[in-house]
Amino acid sequence: QERYQKVIKMWTAEEMYDVAIERGNAIAKTENFKNGFVIDDYNREVFKLLCLYFTNDKEFENHGQDGLSYSLNKGIWLQSNIRGSGKSTLLKCFQINKRCCFAYKHTTELSNLYQRKGFDGLDFFVSTIPQPSNALNFYQKDCGFLYDELFGENKVNHMGTPLLVSEYIINKLYDFSDNKKGQMWKFHCTSNAIGEDIEQISGKTFRSRMPDMFNLIKLEGINRRIL
Repeated sequence: QERYQKVIKMWTAEEMYDVAIERGNAIAKTENFKNGFVIDDYNREVFKLLCLYFTNDKEFENHGQDGLSYSLNKGIWLQSNIRGSGKSTLLKCFQINKRCCFAYKHTTELSNLYQRKGFDGLDFFVSTIPQPSNALNFYQKDCGFLYDELFGENKVNHMGTPLLVSEYIINKLYDFSDNKKGQMWKFHCTSNAIGEDIEQISGKTFRSRMPDMFNLIKLEGINRRIL
C-alpha cells in the first residue's frame, strides 16, 4: 500500500519539468534534431504552463487566453501560426504524466485509416484506451490521445463517403465529454488553425465547440526545422 501511494502521488510542477526535459532530450536524439531539444524565450512559458496542467496544479487556472480562464477539466489545444514551431514535440514531452498518459496520432494517419477501413478504422482512436493498471503507468486505468495537426489534413473518401477526420474527432469527443463529464482532460491536440480557419473549413458549430473542450495555448516563435 505504501509503494502504491508513492507511485500514484502526483508530481510537482518542478518534478514534471525534469521528467519532460528528459523526455524532450530523448525525442531530440531519436528524431535527430539538429540543435537538440531547446527551451528558450519562445516556448519557456508554454512549457511551464504544461507542467502545471499535467500535475493538476490549480495555479494553471489562474492563467488564460483571449479572456477565457484555463480549466483543468479541459484538454490542451496547442496552436501556432508558425509551422515547425515545436508544438508536437512540446506536448509529446508530457505523454508520460501522473494525470493521464496519452497516445499519439497524426490526423493524416487517421485519414489513411479511414480511407482503408472506414469508420471502423477510427473508432478505437476517439475514446480512452483501457490499460492494465500497474506501476509502469502509475496504476492509471486508461490513457488518452494527442491528435496532431487538427484541421490540417485533407478530406478523404471511403466507399463514396467523404470525411474530414478532424470533424469526426471533435464530434466523437464532444459526445464523449457529454456522456462522461470531466473526461476531456484526457484528450489534446496541436493545430496551425485558428478559430476563423476552423469556421471557414467546418462551420460555426465546430468552432464554437473548441473552447468548451480545450484550453487554447498559443505558441509563438520560429520554424525550428530550418535552424
